Amino acid sequence: MLNSINAIVANNDEMAIGAIMALDQLKKSDVLVAGIDGTPDGLQFIKNGQNGGDHFPGCERPGHWRS
Repeated sequence: MLNSINAIVANNDEMAIGAIMALDQLKKSDVLVAGIDGTPDGLQFIKNGQNGGDHFPGCERPGHWRS
């Protein structure tokens, strides 16, 4: 079943980071992970190339993602 997962959209950055850490343990690097919140930790994972994007609720352009 894990082979059929292409992307994970988490309800917050902490969940996204947890998913990234679990995927790292499984040596699974081809799954796109995105979070919501725009926390400093979430943004650092984007800068490191580990998080595919982050949504900022309440931003001036709702519905837009940063990657």
